[in-house]
Amino acid sequence: MQYPAIHQHDASDCGPAVLAMVAAYYKKRVSIARIREAAGTDRRGTNLAGLSSAAEHLGFEARAVRASREAVEQIPLPAVAHWREANRNHFVVLYEASPKRVIIGDPASGLRHLTPEEFHKNWTGVLLLLTPTPRLGDLVRSKSPLDRLFSLLLPHYRLFLGALTAAVLITILSLTSSFFIQALVDVVFVLGRTPPLNWLGLGMLVVTLARASFLELRSYLLAHLSQRIDAETVLNYHRHLLGLPLTFFYSRRTGEILSRLNDAIKIRVAIGATTLSVIVDSFLVVTTAAIMTWLDWRLTLRSLLLVPALAGILWLLNKPMKRHQRTAMERAAELEAQIVETIGSIQTIKAFRAEPRIQLRAEARFTEMQEASFRSQQLALHSTTLSSLMVGLATLSLLWFGGHSVLAGALSVGQLMAFYTMLGMILVPIERLANANQSIQDAIIAASRLGEILELNPELSRQGANALDQPLKGSLEFQNVTFRYGSRSPVFENFSLRIGPGECVAIVGESGCGKTTLVNLLARFLEPASGRILIDGVDVQDYTFECLRREIVFVPQEIVLLNGTIADNIRLGRPSATAAEIRAAAQLACVSEFVSRLPYSYDTLVGERGLALSGGERQRIAIARAILLNPSILVLDEPTSHLDSQSELAVQALIDRRRGSRTTIVISHRPLNAGRLIDLDEKHLFAGAAMTQPSS
Repeated sequence: MQYPAIHQHDASDCGPAVLAMVAAYYKKRVSIARIREAAGTDRRGTNLAGLSSAAEHLGFEARAVRASREAVEQIPLPAVAHWREANRNHFVVLYEASPKRVIIGDPASGLRHLTPEEFHKNWTGVLLLLTPTPRLGDLVRSKSPLDRLFSLLLPHYRLFLGALTAAVLITILSLTSSFFIQALVDVVFVLGRTPPLNWLGLGMLVVTLARASFLELRSYLLAHLSQRIDAETVLNYHRHLLGLPLTFFYSRRTGEILSRLNDAIKIRVAIGATTLSVIVDSFLVVTTAAIMTWLDWRLTLRSLLLVPALAGILWLLNKPMKRHQRTAMERAAELEAQIVETIGSIQTIKAFRAEPRIQLRAEARFTEMQEASFRSQQLALHSTTLSSLMVGLATLSLLWFGGHSVLAGALSVGQLMAFYTMLGMILVPIERLANANQSIQDAIIAASRLGEILELNPELSRQGANALDQPLKGSLEFQNVTFRYGSRSPVFENFSLRIGPGECVAIVGESGCGKTTLVNLLARFLEPASGRILIDGVDVQDYTFECLRREIVFVPQEIVLLNGTIADNIRLGRPSATAAEIRAAAQLACVSEFVSRLPYSYDTLVGERGLALSGGERQRIAIARAILLNPSILVLDEPTSHLDSQSELAVQALIDRRRGSRTTIVISHRPLNAGRLIDLDEKHLFAGAAMTQPSS
């Protein structure tokens, strides 16, 4: 039996990939990204509880067990086995277990045939038993990579058909050269007739000019098609990224997300030039072979005898080539992720003299990528070499047997020359088809990787059709709220809290106790595992995202500014704000103090992520941004961590000015003067009391 083998996109994907394999075993195609979402996979991977939850979401009955060596041969298969290799936790699919052999589906390397001893050496004894239920039949299948490629091409079918028509006409015009050569040899050279030569020359001139015109048209249409596909894949991907929930970005590395843009380029190449080439070359091969068969089927058969053998060899090379290409693309994504991380952490790396270690790590990932790429290129080279060998042998066969036919009087010299020309017109496209294999496989893998992201539901899919969009008064209530990241341990359980409209509350607690997580639940950046969150007595799920993000404004602890001017960053939430409004907000946040010293004032560029400014200056701009919006609910996360004493007083003045009319939540280890102190400890509400700023 042929067992499905689905490869992980990166090291954290092994859990979702094994469930995708088990689903494929039962003839259900499910994307790894969908399973990641259901399993709560993060950058550290997936635990067994998350896998079990995702399996039940798909329609399986899941049961985690610890089994003995003897019991493995008796359990219902396929099952998920917990694996430990090279000191790393991993999941594999156990497809077959007998006293003689064990077959597993490894997301990192594909199907593996092991001896029982090899299997038990790495198996930890833990299995996840999966039994399909009727709900599995209701599972919506994910699109195949070929479906995705076709759906990208379909909106531009007119351009593609135009380019295809031009290419077919070019092919037909090219075929006329064979008959020109036949007539030239048999009529002009052999019979010595001069008049036909002039007519033949004139005819070929017309054909050459027409062929050049169609070549120009085809190139223009292909360039236009490539531009359209580029825009659709890259811009749609970017638009889809902006619409995904925050948890998507928490669970993936930046480089991995960026690597999908490279996938979009591979898709464009395959859909444009490669797809057209495959169709036209196939048409050329079939048409030319039919003409050759009509002229002399015996000679055609002898010339093309090796073509089926070549096709069979290419088909055999296809599977390992695809595997190595996928591995190379995954390693390239990992390398890109590391480079992005290195650039973002360069000051820390230099401060701790970690450059040699970081370089070694990059070299190791680059070597892995190069090895996989080299293996793929080797197979592609074998394919090209075999194609060249076939061309040489087919040409030799034609000249050998064709020469005998000419000597026997069964074939004229002109017909042999026409055959020779047409054979070249068959063999060259066959070579191109063989070489196109790698580009097509690249595109299929790229479409799979890109499609995994595009299949994820955007935030707006969680918004009800009748969701409210209205001004808020600022009354907040948490009712028995429990939250966990994915399937990890809860950050807090059964948390309850009430905050009145216009109240100023300070939330304190040890690092990691869930202070920032708590307020992120308000604007639905995160979703609770259980419990309800009410604003003005209405569940947050009944408000639009637009309303929540407009009425609840955050000043985060880590301030990141967008590359642009200071004014652009202050007006980020209100693009229509006037210069006077921007200056008024900046004055209250003490931004004007340092802006007045800058040569371009509010038009000064802040640099990438705002790194041209100090931490305190960035924080003041973030506070000015919040003041400009004047939200119903303001959340200040460590608002004075980068500020001097004078700026702290400005923040305190902001809090005092909002008191009684607007709700303010301050997260701080050193809270400013607030009406109430909420101390988060051991994931429960520990205390709540009126407090004042201690004297210094």
